[in-house]
Amino acid sequence: MEILDDKSREIVHSYPADLLLPEKRGERTIYEKNAIVPDTLKSGDHKLRVCAMMNDKNKICNETDAFHIEGDQRKDENREPHEKRFMKRLENFEDYLRKLNVEDTWPIHGTHCTIPKIHKPSKEEFTKKCMEPGQACIITGMMDDWKAMKKWPFEQFQHDPRIADGVYVGQRSTPVSLHNYVKYLKERAANETAPWVIFMSDVFDLYPELRRDYSVPDFFSEADDFLTNLEDDLRLDWRWIIMAAKRSGSGWHCDPANTTGWLALVQGTKLWGMYPPSIFHIPGVKNNNYRKRDYDMEDAFYWWIYTRPYLKSNLPLECVQKPGDIVFIPSGWWHAVLNLQNTVSVTQNFCNKYSFQNCLVELREQADSDDGFIGKTFEQLRELYAEDYPQYFKEEDRAFEAPVKNQGLTEIEDKKRQIEELKDFLCGKSQILL
Repeated sequence: MEILDDKSREIVHSYPADLLLPEKRGERTIYEKNAIVPDTLKSGDHKLRVCAMMNDKNKICNETDAFHIEGDQRKDENREPHEKRFMKRLENFEDYLRKLNVEDTWPIHGTHCTIPKIHKPSKEEFTKKCMEPGQACIITGMMDDWKAMKKWPFEQFQHDPRIADGVYVGQRSTPVSLHNYVKYLKERAANETAPWVIFMSDVFDLYPELRRDYSVPDFFSEADDFLTNLEDDLRLDWRWIIMAAKRSGSGWHCDPANTTGWLALVQGTKLWGMYPPSIFHIPGVKNNNYRKRDYDMEDAFYWWIYTRPYLKSNLPLECVQKPGDIVFIPSGWWHAVLNLQNTVSVTQNFCNKYSFQNCLVELREQADSDDGFIGKTFEQLRELYAEDYPQYFKEEDRAFEAPVKNQGLTEIEDKKRQIEELKDFLCGKSQILL
């Protein structure tokens, strides 16, 4: 890809090939580049030219409409007075947020817990009180013998040779050493309004022995999970170690495919908010467009600052989770999490007989997402279980076929479509950055 001077047609900037190696996230294509327009471009009209090689070695190219660059508008001296005022207000606001002590606003030992708790339940007791009725709860007393309680806190985990050298943080495309992440937590995270979070979804595949550091309660048995028999490339990520900085969190959401989940806390404290599936609109959360997956996920920190203090009714269930607590999130429950301290946790998602119907409904509803990946997951579950568990499948499910994105396009039509998508993305990115 190149940037052209619109008048001279000279190439004024070229991009490396790895820019054109996108990562698919759902229906969106993310390009690993923070800035599309470099600071070195001079004032004037420019175009983006994007090319693709065909199988017959011919190259096809396309260009965007011209866009104008006037100096480097990102430098403060080139900003308009109203822009400078806005930037100053933004700096003051971020400074205010940095000084907020979340532990003062939501005391770890003073927040009233409205999420039911259950202590060391048997499988029969938990199934009757929580799993079968779909009741969120906090389970205590089940982690006392976990090796993870001693081995996984940051100070110990950063020296584990299996993960010490490199973990993926946030949207970074290159790994960061866990030692540097711990250093970041101590020196920088407290001054950022959106601190980094580590989600390690493949760590148990790389190092299966880590599984011996914790014990899955028998009422969450993987043997009861209908998703266990899916092919690896069709199974959604379902098991993670999560390392999170204080003030980070996860905004209001339901877990993918209406799965049931649990999260066990090894270190730190988390503030939880939860709403049952009967609540359709979460206060302060916009644009869910009648589908639980399509919503504007409000940042947890902002939600608890700007929305929660003013709610007089429709309050969420809330509780501060402490080390040794396991939070149970039934299928379809909305939840948000704010880290009151730096935290380490392990979490898993599953579909057992109490949530399998909900999982199937959501998979079919979202079948056109992720380039048909979710639809293919539904098809394989039907192939695996429709005969033995007919009660979970409707008549129309038997004829369902996963959508195939761009089916019927010729090669050149598909290449042109890809170029158009890339142009749209790059132009939009350029306009924003300018």
